[in-house]
Amino acid sequence: MKTNNNLLIQLDKSSMEQLTAEVKETLAKEVKTATKQFSAADLWKIRNMRRISAQRLHLA
Repeated sequence: MKTNNNLLIQLDKSSMEQLTAEVKETLAKEVKTATKQFSAADLWKIRNMRRISAQRLHLA
């Protein structure tokens, strides 16, 4: 089995410049994420889950 021990690959000047070029990025601070409002359905789901959990504890 032949292995390649040469870890450094010869690159031409244009490839080296492209790989080492500095990238300037900015963050978009004005982007607003949608926040979910707490609704009556969410409250019902929480109460229902607590009720089911309590029933399971009494059955065990």
